[in-house]
Amino acid sequence: NAGINPEGDRITQAAGGKTPTELSEASVATAIFATNVVGVAVTARAFLPMLREAGGAGRLIIIGSYFGTIAGAIGEGHAYYEASKFAVEGLCDNLRRSEAKRGVAVSLVKPGNISTAMNAVHGEDPPEVVLRAVRHALGCRPRHRYHVGRVKGMGVWLLCWLFNHLPTWLTDRLL
Repeated sequence: NAGINPEGDRITQAAGGKTPTELSEASVATAIFATNVVGVAVTARAFLPMLREAGGAGRLIIIGSYFGTIAGAIGEGHAYYEASKFAVEGLCDNLRRSEAKRGVAVSLVKPGNISTAMNAVHGEDPPEVVLRAVRHALGCRPRHRYHVGRVKGMGVWLLCWLFNHLPTWLTDRLL
């Protein structure tokens, strides 16, 4: 989430003190992708050689977001962040399939609205729900994806399932 507002409060100030409702400057997109996608890839690349040497016990756990499944709920001002989370999903899928042959299990944790200092208003679940998923992913039978927490009272697993399986015309109306 470090990439949501990489240029500090300048974006909010430029929008008159409100969260932007339209696409921001391209530099904002570049900074968000540099943090949320390239940063994850660079970190994975640094650790993959060691994980491969673990003889089938290597685990790469990537923290994504339910925004990697659902885009548009908050509005256009959130588009770059959501797009970066979709990219993280693709990166994770590629790494999972590619690294399986080398004995590295890759898991994606998709939290809902977790209570943090950054998300104090909308947080619905404690950070421990993410920790439980990470602990499980470190075990002997990690899953490919972990949907943890809630969004507006609905389990992330159900919300993501609905948006992956219902027709687009219907999910567009749900937002």
